[in-house]
Amino acid sequence: MNIFDKVVLLLTGLVAIYMLWRFWTRYSKNKGTYDLYYMLGFLVLLVSGLLLIFMGYGILTSPYVLAVASLIPLGISVGVASKYYPSW
Repeated sequence: MNIFDKVVLLLTGLVAIYMLWRFWTRYSKNKGTYDLYYMLGFLVLLVSGLLLIFMGYGILTSPYVLAVASLIPLGISVGVASKYYPSW
């Protein structure tokens, strides 16, 4: 993994930390469960980016990567569905 990849992953992690902070402050005010789902997606994004930085691309051969990678779109999509379709 070259330095450009690490910088991009680090910037992605910083954006994920910022989004986690924003959703946490919004959750503290409104107590919307959709914010928890959003935080789940961005937390998994942060952890996976950090694992890629420290362990390299070799971690992608692990069978657990598919299960963890599916949590990112799952958390964000369930958050959107619970925010905009609460009766559903």
